[in-house]
Amino acid sequence: MRYIVPEYYADFRCKCGKCRASCCEGWSVTVSMNEYFRLLGMDCPPEIRRRLDAALHISPSPSPEHYAEIGKDWTGRCYMHRGDGLCALQAECGEDALPEICRMYPRSVRGGNASKMSCANSCEAVVETLARTTGPLAFSVADSDAAPETEEDARIKADVQKECILLMQDRRLPIYARLENIARRLGAEVSGKDNVGLALDALRTVAGCFTDSASAGELCECALRRYAGADAAEVFARDDEALTRRYPANSAAAENLIVNHIFYTDFPYSDRRESEQEDVVSLAAVCAFLRWALAARLASEDCDAIGATASLFRLIEHSDFDRNALVLLGRGGYITPDGISALMRLCR
Repeated sequence: MRYIVPEYYADFRCKCGKCRASCCEGWSVTVSMNEYFRLLGMDCPPEIRRRLDAALHISPSPSPEHYAEIGKDWTGRCYMHRGDGLCALQAECGEDALPEICRMYPRSVRGGNASKMSCANSCEAVVETLARTTGPLAFSVADSDAAPETEEDARIKADVQKECILLMQDRRLPIYARLENIARRLGAEVSGKDNVGLALDALRTVAGCFTDSASAGELCECALRRYAGADAAEVFARDDEALTRRYPANSAAAENLIVNHIFYTDFPYSDRRESEQEDVVSLAAVCAFLRWALAARLASEDCDAIGATASLFRLIEHSDFDRNALVLLGRGGYITPDGISALMRLCR
């Protein structure tokens, strides 16, 4: 079957044990019912059996597709994770022994709206690739034997997503103006007004609920501490300027990360949200949250931007971040034309 893929897809290579942090850290990895029982009954060395028995447990709300979770040890690492960064199950039993999610990650079939295959920004190798890509992220057609999630014809939805991607790739405009144009295309009202204080208040409301995240909790706490005072807006402005000086190509990298996120999450037709308006708010929250957290971390210490970005996306793309952010922003009264623009305009 033919799939739409980002240009880097065919050349993607896992870094294996060379990653700064394991890709399975900080989010709940689930397996299907069939895979759960296959792994329970699989013939394998005693050490692998011990690790599997310790790792696998049935989810609190199991379904055939997400029946069990691969648990973590007391340090938050997968039980299959070896000291050299490699997976013990793959090393001892081969790639075919892996659950599908581990075998495919960060690749994923995104078939709900069209036949697409994408890669998650939560993978360091993907973030590094996008950071190196100076031009607009391009897409092509490739063949794959992977099964799509659905066979429905979604040409109109795919065309709308393509429009959103082209709007994000309009390099005549700053990032925030591109985001506002996407919002207008989807019928969401934005005021076009700067309000750094309002945006920081909104982000504090959201980030306060994620300080216990295994992947991004420390990043949230760092930003909450740094932008807690009455001069938070001025401190953020200085940090944001410093980030831009340190990474002159950050606008192109940010663009490509956002485009990849749009493609990966089926924006603006995610099945996790009820309307295009909610998708717009979620995208604004994601982009502002990334800029806010990275500006604080890079100002606080000599931090690696690639590792921090991947850690943030493990929270964003592999948890209920989007749903919870919508609820928190709604309760705080931030889902307004002024609130949406304030979040978008943090992204220069």
